[in-house]
Amino acid sequence: MNADTQTVPLAVLKDGTNDTSYAASYFAHSANVTSDDNGIYTITSTVTTSKKLGDYPVQILSIDGAPANVSRADNGDSQTITYSYQTKDLSERHAAVIKVDVNNINYHHTYNVGLQLDASSIKQDEPAKSSSASSQADSSSSSAGESSETSSSSEQQSSQSSKSSQPDVSSSSDDNTDDKSHMFKQVGAVVAGGLGIGILAAIGTIWYTTRKK
Repeated sequence: MNADTQTVPLAVLKDGTNDTSYAASYFAHSANVTSDDNGIYTITSTVTTSKKLGDYPVQILSIDGAPANVSRADNGDSQTITYSYQTKDLSERHAAVIKVDVNNINYHHTYNVGLQLDASSIKQDEPAKSSSASSQADSSSSSAGESSETSSSSEQQSSQSSKSSQPDVSSSSDDNTDDKSHMFKQVGAVVAGGLGIGILAAIGTIWYTTRKK
């Protein structure tokens, strides 16, 4: 059962039987059941009587041999006693001792009754392993997410490393163009120099021939 409070049927039975007690007419036929998530349940219910019967004519003396935990409230023409007890077994029958005092008719009697919840209508606590499994699933999901992020980061780093290791084609092409241009300039200079020397040689030959004549 979850920590939320549930309202479930409650029977007030004659001692030692499964028959409804005469005192049941004073008791609420349902109870609030609350779990503390540690396997302990608190059962809370009420007893309501008319003031015509006297001042709180029905009292709960004990439950399971221990003094009852009760509180009282005056509501106009009626009075209400709220009682509670704890249990670890919702299907267990609990023994209560009650006392009825109706002074108008000089009726004074002590009853032993059984308090029995309808456990079949109560939603039980989920096993702790369910919470553990959920925690493990969350952990696995988180690990998978981290692994995915790590993989993505590694791929990005690998891509960047690959790009940085590739040669700069544009830069290399520009360098080759500069080298070729320089080479052409050098060839041009050599050719021009050769022509100049040839011309000078021809002029010298003509001058020498003229003087000889």
